[in-house]
Amino acid sequence: ESYHMFDPSLEADSGPGGGSAIPGQEYLLYVRWGGTLKLDLRSSSESDKFRYTWIDLVDEAEHTGGTIAGGQVRQFQAPEGYPQVRRIKDWILYIAKAR
Repeated sequence: ESYHMFDPSLEADSGPGGGSAIPGQEYLLYVRWGGTLKLDLRSSSESDKFRYTWIDLVDEAEHTGGTIAGGQVRQFQAPEGYPQVRRIKDWILYIAKAR
């Protein structure tokens, strides 16, 4: 419902990918192969909480994420990645401010 508000300026930290965001509210990141992503959440405060979920586009599966605090640069590790998994993996990381 709010996709038209996303800022398409985010970039993946590891390998091909990218992302989009409504800073401080929602983030959608894509990464090929898995790996580690860094996301700058300094536009929010440390008291803000965000929920995140990993989505495996190849196996069409959702992986349990968690909750993190805002206010700083956060690092996320895909559930699987190269070289541990030697096949193409496309991952989406969805992060939304907890209400």
